[in-house]
Amino acid sequence: MRHLLDLAALLREREVDLLALKQGIDTSTPSGRLQFHMFGAFDEFLRELIVEGTLEGGEEPCR
Repeated sequence: MRHLLDLAALLREREVDLLALKQGIDTSTPSGRLQFHMFGAFDEFLRELIVEGTLEGGEEPCR
């Protein structure tokens, strides 16, 4: 998530907007910036779930 936030800050500093056609994100609008951050938050959440599941799987005894 930190990388995504750093990228967003860098783009804003340089007055550059991101238009992701496939995802329907346009950071020149308030709703587009919200979507950008929400996708980043969801990505971080899913990554943490995967790590958590991997760690829990390692605690199972071998059969």
